[in-house]
Amino acid sequence: MTAASPLLRLLSILRLHVIEKAQLTRCLTWLGSRGDIAAALLVALVVAMMMLPVPVVVIDALIGVNIGAAVLLVALALYLPSAVSFSSFPIVLLLTTLFRLGIEVGASRSILLHADAGEIVDTFGRYVAGDNLAVGVIVFSIIAIVQFLVVTKGAERVAEVAARFALDAIPGRQMAIDADLRAGFVRPETAQQLRLELARESRMNGAMDGAMRFVKGDAIAGLVIVSINLTAGIALGVVQHGLSFEQAVTRYSILTIGNALIAQIPALLIAIAAALLITRSGESGGAGATVGRQIADQLGGAPAAWFVAAGVMAMFAAAPGMPWPVFLLLGGAMLAAALLRLRRDARAQARSEALGAAPVPGVVPDDADVRQIVPMRPLVVSLAHRETDADAERVAALTRAARRVRNELVLRYGVTVPVIEIDALAPIAECDYEIAIHEVVLATGRLHWDRVCVPVTDEMEALAREHGVSQSFPLIDGAVWLEPCRLPESAAGDGLRLGPTEYFARLLRRLLHRHAAQFVGIHEAQLVFNWLQREMPATAKELSQALTLPRFAEVMKLLVVERVSLRNVREIAETLVIWAPREKETQALAEHVRAALGPQICQEFAQGAVLHALLLAPALEEKLGAALQETPRGAMLIVDHDTTLALVERIRALNCACVDRRIGPVLLTTQVLRRPLRQLLAEDLFDTHVLSYAEVGPMQRVQVLATVCLDEQTPAAE
Repeated sequence: MTAASPLLRLLSILRLHVIEKAQLTRCLTWLGSRGDIAAALLVALVVAMMMLPVPVVVIDALIGVNIGAAVLLVALALYLPSAVSFSSFPIVLLLTTLFRLGIEVGASRSILLHADAGEIVDTFGRYVAGDNLAVGVIVFSIIAIVQFLVVTKGAERVAEVAARFALDAIPGRQMAIDADLRAGFVRPETAQQLRLELARESRMNGAMDGAMRFVKGDAIAGLVIVSINLTAGIALGVVQHGLSFEQAVTRYSILTIGNALIAQIPALLIAIAAALLITRSGESGGAGATVGRQIADQLGGAPAAWFVAAGVMAMFAAAPGMPWPVFLLLGGAMLAAALLRLRRDARAQARSEALGAAPVPGVVPDDADVRQIVPMRPLVVSLAHRETDADAERVAALTRAARRVRNELVLRYGVTVPVIEIDALAPIAECDYEIAIHEVVLATGRLHWDRVCVPVTDEMEALAREHGVSQSFPLIDGAVWLEPCRLPESAAGDGLRLGPTEYFARLLRRLLHRHAAQFVGIHEAQLVFNWLQREMPATAKELSQALTLPRFAEVMKLLVVERVSLRNVREIAETLVIWAPREKETQALAEHVRAALGPQICQEFAQGAVLHALLLAPALEEKLGAALQETPRGAMLIVDHDTTLALVERIRALNCACVDRRIGPVLLTTQVLRRPLRQLLAEDLFDTHVLSYAEVGPMQRVQVLATVCLDEQTPAAE
């Protein structure tokens, strides 16, 4: 008999005894649509195999189904993204174990009664075992040991630990879902879905912990069945069938080993599938990565390791007596894998840089189509680079200054200013810098690296007209760029002097202060609220009940626009909790917060321990109070243009007098008048800060420099 004849006989038998293809397709389709009936039929089939004699042709077919199911489960375990994706695996494991045991019982009955268990069993016994009893026993023993001591035992331990950890993590994960639901991060239906997934995962881990006991018991049962079949078969062959001892040993050992192998190999495959599924329980189901992809990505994540391994293989190939072609091929394969990984990483990095580069608005390549919205860049500083060493150093200095200013604003005021995008390749040949917020250019100009920017005094007017260069952006009133060597001795060691880097930093700081409110919105308010939830949950709960998130964001905007730090989160939140139910106007609510932050605000604008202030004359204050009108945007000062212009000029004159003394005064007024007055002056006198009397505490030392009035000569600063 040739090696292929048993397989040909098996195929011919199956062709003769299976039903027609169309009938089989209709039967499988019907069973697939009725999974409950299919499961019940499978259990009934297992019971029938254990109780009734089974024809050898049916045994062959059932063995084929068993092997196919085992291979399918291994393939599924390799391609599933997570264990939860196959939550019915414990049930499948139980059914396949019962099915396999039923086949073993039916095959054992056929072996003991007829000394025949079908073509597949005979083929495994003869050709897998090499027609040698000792080889068959050893092969079976090795497979059983691998399954029982290695795969099953390890998977059982992993399932036990996974079930324990999953049970311990349930309360924390449920609380996290509830917290996300309360914070508005997820919708109620999404939270319900997350709870269902959590419950399914917990049941899955618990069921796998128990189901692995079936796999372990199946391995033990296989050893017992082999012993029974071998001893009982030899005894029956000698006593009942009249075979000699040698004939009985030969015949029944082949059948027993074949039966054991066709049961043990699918059992090993299913145990491997269970182990693969259990050990993936920690992977994220949303990643969509299969086992092979994860292993390939993680093994190839360190090309240096492959270079080392290739070098070691080369050393083995050079060792005397070693089969050098084997190690040389292995080393070459590892070296090629490392080089391919490096090339792939380089391509991925280049692709990432190409995709990550901010596109020029309105400019699209002719061979490309825009398929998504490109959001505006929030904060861009463009610097001219003329490809000289000196220019590169200047660009680096300006870059450091820009980042220093941005970090100072974040640390000092608690404003989440976006990271500054430095563009040193921008086409701005006509200037040295360009500052844009949300792609709106706010400032552009030249920096004179051989000069300093100084205010022009009376004695410097002629010098400034002859040698001075005016500012591109009016940062400092009456200042020009002058060469340091031309400065008079009186101005050399005194007064304001700004180099190009300091000038740029001061300009950027002013623009960020003026437009910082553009970076404060609902998202930033949610970040503050999240911090409160972690650090002060009771305050966060009361705050969420007192006002909405958009209103909270609006209060933050009103504070930031006037350089009020948001870092005192506790004081801000508690003040809002107290006043939000009483005040319907957001501006009035912000005034209460400012009053609570009074000491902090005074310290921000005080010089040393003294707060230098300008006061409004009583008549002017009364006149402005009468001009207050309520509008949909809150209280506003409705005054004529001449009055506004005169007020601005009076305050500017006082500020100029104070600048000479290096004093930056604030303007003090009533709490009702403070915000409308600030809005009136902000366009022309943004750096003049308006405070209310309510913000100045009794312990704050105030020095009044002058009184602002319009009906007479404004008094000079004291």
